[in-house]
Amino acid sequence: MKIKTREVAYHRNGIGGDGFHVVRFTTTDDADTRGRDMLAVLFDGPGEVAVLDIGLLADGVIAFAQNSWRGADYYGPALRRAIKDLEA
Repeated sequence: MKIKTREVAYHRNGIGGDGFHVVRFTTTDDADTRGRDMLAVLFDGPGEVAVLDIGLLADGVIAFAQNSWRGADYYGPALRRAIKDLEA
């Protein structure tokens, strides 16, 4: 799998919410997702990763199995490494 990180930002939900990273990236991992612009939301806990296709979001598609991607086990490790590298 190859990802090209485009942008990383850190957010927090209000004054007491849990912080999280947002990563905008392009994936070039296989025929189904080649060249897709993606958005990931990563919280600190294991398995707490959501990945969505930006183009589908722009079209209003948020349904499961239509804009669902394997965040925790597939994209999560590479995205967490990218965050760590950018924060170093």
